[in-house]
Amino acid sequence: MYEVWHEWHQTRIEQKLVAPKTLAGEDGRYRNHILPHIPKETILKNIPTSLIKEIIDQLYPIGNHKRIAQSIKSDLSSIFKYAIAHYYITPDQNPMPYITIGRKGLSDELERLKKSDIEDQYLESWELKEVLSIVRKYNEQYARIFEFQALTGMRIGEVLGLKEEAIDFNKNIASVIRTRATHGGASEDSYEGNVKNVQSYRNVQLSLRAVEILKEEIQLNHHHIEFNPDYKDHGWIFTSKSIHKPDYNGTPLHYSVLNNFLNSSENGKLNRKGNPRRAGIDIDNKLSFKKHITTHIFRHTHISFLAEQGVPLEAIQDRVGHTRGSRVTQIYLHVTQKTKNTITPMIDQLTK
Repeated sequence: MYEVWHEWHQTRIEQKLVAPKTLAGEDGRYRNHILPHIPKETILKNIPTSLIKEIIDQLYPIGNHKRIAQSIKSDLSSIFKYAIAHYYITPDQNPMPYITIGRKGLSDELERLKKSDIEDQYLESWELKEVLSIVRKYNEQYARIFEFQALTGMRIGEVLGLKEEAIDFNKNIASVIRTRATHGGASEDSYEGNVKNVQSYRNVQLSLRAVEILKEEIQLNHHHIEFNPDYKDHGWIFTSKSIHKPDYNGTPLHYSVLNNFLNSSENGKLNRKGNPRRAGIDIDNKLSFKKHITTHIFRHTHISFLAEQGVPLEAIQDRVGHTRGSRVTQIYLHVTQKTKNTITPMIDQLTK
């Protein structure tokens, strides 16, 4: 089992089929959930359907583990298909066609709906302005990044993975061809990772304000290239320029830095070197409304805005690089339903 899994996994790494974060997830699921039940030396053709069903059934009832169970099923299905394609097993030795993950019961589904509020997943226009205004007081660069996300609908890794070479300022287009690596799969020097999936490779038409943000950031970078001897220019746009961490000057910012900034508490503590620890602004407690702010909410805000403007779902999915995204669809349907609810009261005006 292990040899086939390793061969399958290495093929995905070498062919750069998926993002480093996805690869890390596959590795974690194998070590944490598959290996404890299926030892390395197990012969693939001897793995029964009942054992795989047992692995999945153990996870399914636990909290939000349905997603993990689905991912494990997907991983194992891919491994067995790989084994068949390479003649390690025959099609009739594949146990996966008989594995299904059932729907949760009605009570579970109702409980899930109670806990999930789609409106908490995106910002209204006035809420976005409030968030950006607060962030701007503490860090203008981070405010530009969040605003750019809201204007483009790009994932934070895609934003941080932008290089100057990917921007066509004549046509105002950003080519999404890489992401800022977050896990293994990228060299320490390049920081380059693959985008999430095939649909993620796309050209994003930029608004005038989005172009302005890029030009502001690039101008600052060029200033550091000229006057900051610690700055290493590799063409990244949204880069670190910290006086406390000169070794990282010129490297692309990491998404965790931005989320920590948003959510951790302010503090004045120093690290062992005597420099201030990375401090956050605990933004949720500074807002006049109750929503949890992470970098992903700005992407969702872009989706909700386009839905409000009547942009078709397919066009939105193409723009944000997602064709099967349940969250994209949920936000779209929720926003369009809100719009529909305003139509009926207006109809009475027709005959008044």
